[in-house]
Amino acid sequence: MKGGIYPTHYEKGPKKGQQMGWQVRFGKITKRFKLYEKSLAERLLTGLRYETDRGTFDIRDYQHDNPLGFANKVEEFLHSKRLLKGVKKYEQRLKFAVDIWDNRNVKTIGFADIANLITELTEMGLSSKYRKDIRDCVKMFYRWLWNCGEITYDQIPKIPTVKVHMAYRNIIDKATQERILEEIKAITAFNPRIYIGCLFLATYLNVRPGELISIREKDIDLESGRILIRGKNSKTGEQKYILLLAADIQIIKSLGPSFGNLYFFRHIKGRGGNKPGSRFGKGYLYKYWKQACRNVGIIGVDLYGGTRHSSAVDLRIRHSPETVKRATQHATNEAFERYLIVQENELRGLYGDTRNNNKLIEMEDAKQKIR
Repeated sequence: MKGGIYPTHYEKGPKKGQQMGWQVRFGKITKRFKLYEKSLAERLLTGLRYETDRGTFDIRDYQHDNPLGFANKVEEFLHSKRLLKGVKKYEQRLKFAVDIWDNRNVKTIGFADIANLITELTEMGLSSKYRKDIRDCVKMFYRWLWNCGEITYDQIPKIPTVKVHMAYRNIIDKATQERILEEIKAITAFNPRIYIGCLFLATYLNVRPGELISIREKDIDLESGRILIRGKNSKTGEQKYILLLAADIQIIKSLGPSFGNLYFFRHIKGRGGNKPGSRFGKGYLYKYWKQACRNVGIIGVDLYGGTRHSSAVDLRIRHSPETVKRATQHATNEAFERYLIVQENELRGLYGDTRNNNKLIEMEDAKQKIR
């Protein structure tokens, strides 16, 4: 298939007659050029022949509907993932790339383009964690293109790395956590499920707030002492269980009979525009956690940091990191390492072990010696 360049006529404009030009014909590809653009026509034909000889010719690169356009393929990718829980997140993350690359051919996007995308995300003030999420989504998109046979393996671009700097949450000791929980219990007597939700977050380290409020009463099996977290509500997409303590089984029983499909963490009475029976919103438990914190004089500790995170760090004092990781059920070490905060007393103990006599100088003694 060598193709060629042929003289042709084309309409110059409405009622302006015909104009002489050139036409490149190469298999199913036909492209017209104006008379003075013969050099462009020759360059196109040479390029098409070169790609054919190399075995890289792809007619989709020259079709008017641009089937390999980035935006077009992203739309197909999202459609293929439409049943997944995270598809909305994929759409939000890939939109940053679509805004920059629009419908550019996916095979022309390389390492430098993706590095520039990450730089622009940094200039926009996005966190390193979110930049990595976007980068990972672009990588997933290109792997999907390859798996679908849309591109070859060597057409997958190299993806720059993004170093994540995770901020540490403010945490509290166990005694302070218990004071806050007791305050929540006192100010939410109108609906004990608020206190139970906060208590469970501080106890069962393998459950997150969004997963917890998605529990329906039919997911609770008091006979076996388990609560099912369904895959569609789980962050990882896999189902898991909360293994209830005996005391918590009794707390749930004290609430009375269950009602199958109703959410467990729900509004009992109409309050502040919330309908009875409706599920707690995402920030509902946090709202009362913050109020309780203010009441007991604690500042700057959020719900996640004050419950799950603080409890995990407290366990770290008495148990090995591997044991605590089994309790939190973190999938990666990178996420779990934020829980390995060394307490001040433990740190002083470690420093003390560097001394020959294995004794620490008391702070008051040190001050006296300085004087």
